[in-house]
Amino acid sequence: MPNEVDDVEHLKKRLADHHAKIDAAQPGSKEYMTLASVVLQDTRTLLQHEDQLVAQAQESKRMAAARVIRRTGVLTAGGLLVLGAVAGIGWVSRGWLLLIIPLLAAVTFVALSETGRPYQGQQQRTFTVWAFMAAAAATAVLSAEVVSAWWSIAVIALISVTSTAYLTAGMPAGPVTSDEA
Repeated sequence: MPNEVDDVEHLKKRLADHHAKIDAAQPGSKEYMTLASVVLQDTRTLLQHEDQLVAQAQESKRMAAARVIRRTGVLTAGGLLVLGAVAGIGWVSRGWLLLIIPLLAAVTFVALSETGRPYQGQQQRTFTVWAFMAAAAATAVLSAEVVSAWWSIAVIALISVTSTAYLTAGMPAGPVTSDEA
């Protein structure tokens, strides 16, 4: 990428030099036409390089956000696996597996499906994985009986709302008509 930035700076200097020369040239002369052609070609090249730099910057942001989503999802899934093992052994009630297993499936799906996804909607997917992480932490607190089991209703609501928002994030607003189908 530094090489492309250097190319852009070089093209800008070259354009400035040619603009100075074109101002000194006689309009309509062969030298003027040659310089005008060079300026036009350099301008096209400069615009292409700048478009490529913007695209690379956007891709870099997308990849960084995708890494956050995947790593958060993997961390959450790991915690849920440990919690599931604790429930499986019997250290906490096995009934918590009813909350742990669907949450584990949902967070794993979100984390693994992030690869190659477009930047559009990535903020929603980031929110989703963080909400699942909060639900996993709340499930751990609930299963340790630190707070009343009635709070599990709030965790189920969080999972339901977050899952619904995630699944409908890419869908068109409103009902689908026969023309759109």
